[in-house]
This record gives sequence, structure tokens and C-alpha cells, in this order.
Amino acid sequence: DAIVHRHGRSMAARMSELEATMAGRPWREQVLAVIDMQVDRLRESPAYVAVGVARELSPQARLEDDEDVEVFTRRLRDRLRDGEALTDSPSLLARCRVAVQATDALLSLAFRLDRRGDDQTVAEAKRILMLYLDSVVAEARTSAEDRARQRGA
Repeated sequence: DAIVHRHGRSMAARMSELEATMAGRPWREQVLAVIDMQVDRLRESPAYVAVGVARELSPQARLEDDEDVEVFTRRLRDRLRDGEALTDSPSLLARCRVAVQATDALLSLAFRLDRRGDDQTVAEAKRILMLYLDSVVAEARTSAEDRARQRGA
């Protein structure tokens, strides 16, 4: 539990630092920087990788991990909403949660394949995430345009 707790506490500080340095940058750059930060954190904490990748978490550690996922989810939603002028919705939040969980699973795979994180798997995780997020943005825009046409008709 202590390892997961320390890992979660360090995440909040690093996210704040990263947001300060990345302020005003396009959302895609910000998202990729968050993944790089997370990979660096995992490389710096083999003890967390051993516990986290195996998913052998106590109920308290699972709760803390779930809270971290929600922080990443809300921040991703904020980046997409603000960067693409999307309407906030439960659907957007759900899609961001799926994106975060899928990326987390792929990063776990990268660290199962190589204790330092398999670079090819990390690159593919980024690629998959960006393709998915681009589709989320495109779908949100199409839905907004359809609603605007219906109101104008």
C-alpha cells in the first residue's frame, strides 16, 4: 500500500509541474507529454511496477489507483474539451476514461515485456491513444454539427 500511495502522491506533483510547462500547448502535445511522464515514473519505480503491473493491489491501494485514473480521465477530458471546443458530456467523460484505461493496460504490457518499458509497445500505445482520441473528437464534432442542422431545419 505504501508503494502505491507514494506513487500516487508523486503523480499529483508531477502533473502540476507538467501542466505549468505545457500550458498553452496543443492538447496532443500535452497528452503525449503525460504518457512520457508516466513512463518515466514507472522506470523510476521498479517496486511500483512489480506491484502495479501484476495488479495485486489491496482494496485501499485499488481505491487510490482508481482515484488516479479519475484524475487522468478528468484532465484528459478538460484537454479535449478546451483544445477542441467540445461540449462536455457524460459520453465525453466515458470515452476519456476508456482512453486512460486502455493506455494504462498497454503501458502495463510494455513493462511486463521489459522491466524498463518496451519502447515499441509504448510507441504503439501512444499511436493507438491518439487515433482513438482523434476519432472521439471527430465524432463529437459531427454530432454537434448534426444537432445544429436539426435546430436550423
